[in-house]
Amino acid sequence: MQSTHFRHLLHLYGQKISLALVLVAFIATLWPSQAQAQMMVPKKKKYGTTNYRKNTGSRSPMGESRFSYGFYVGLNNHRMRLDYSDAYISDDGILSANPRFALGFNLGFVGNLKLNEHWDLRLTPGATFYEHQIDYRFAPRPTTFPGGDSLSGAQVTQGIETVMVELPLLIKFKSLIRPGKDDCQSKASPKGMYMIAGLKPAFAVSSSKEAAPDLLRAARFDVAVEYGFGFDLFYQFFKLSPELRFSHGLTNMLIQDNNRYSTPLRGLYAHNISLIFHFEGK
Repeated sequence: MQSTHFRHLLHLYGQKISLALVLVAFIATLWPSQAQAQMMVPKKKKYGTTNYRKNTGSRSPMGESRFSYGFYVGLNNHRMRLDYSDAYISDDGILSANPRFALGFNLGFVGNLKLNEHWDLRLTPGATFYEHQIDYRFAPRPTTFPGGDSLSGAQVTQGIETVMVELPLLIKFKSLIRPGKDDCQSKASPKGMYMIAGLKPAFAVSSSKEAAPDLLRAARFDVAVEYGFGFDLFYQFFKLSPELRFSHGLTNMLIQDNNRYSTPLRGLYAHNISLIFHFEGK
C-alpha cells in the first residue's frame, strides 16, 4: 500500500486553480476598456494623404477568411491515470505502481471554419508520439499475482511506446482582436485570446507491446475530452496561434492479461498537457 504524498495533492488541486485563473484572464479580455477596444481604420483625405479614424465595429484588422488551413507542431507532457484493482489493495506483495510523466511530440494539420465573429469550428488531424511509463515496486515477499514471485523485491518500469493518429474536433471561442500599439501603422501585430474545447478520437498505428501478453499492454483506440486556451497573433501573410491544451482520456485502455503488471490495475486512462504552435493562412 502506498501513502498519499503532497505532490499528489498538488497535482489534484493545482490544475483546478490554474484553470480558474485562465478563465478570469479570458473574461477580462472580453470587456476591454474603451481605449483598448477602439481600432484604427484608414480614411482617405484630399491629395492622396491618409489619416486614421476610430472604429469599434471591425473585429479583425487582418481580414480573416471564412475558411483557413495550416499546420501545427507541439510538445506534450503525458502520463497514464491508474485505477487500482482489489488485488492491489489486498496483496502485500506489491508496494506501489505509479505513472511517470514523459515528453512526446505533436505534428498535424489545421482546418478552421469561421462561424461568426466569436465562434470557429476546427478540425486538427495529426500524429502524436507517446511513451507511457509506469513504475512498479514489489515487496521482498511472495505475491499472489501470476508470475509475481520472480519480482520479489524488484523495481520495474513498464513502458508503452505508441504512435497515435488523432482527430480532434474543437469549438473555438474568440475575444475581440486588439490592434497593435499606437495604430495599424505600427509594427506590433494585432492579437486576441481564445478558449477551445471538444472531443478527440484517436487510434494507434504502432505500439511496442502489441504481441507481448506477459507485459503491460494498452488498447489501440481512445476518446478524450480536450480544452485549453491560446492567443491569435496576426502577421502580414499568416496567423500564429500558440496554445496550451489539456486532454483527459475517457476510454479504459488497459488490456487485462492477468499477469504481474496488469492484475494490480483496473484501468488505464491517458492524460496529457500540450504546448502547440499553429501556423495558418489568412
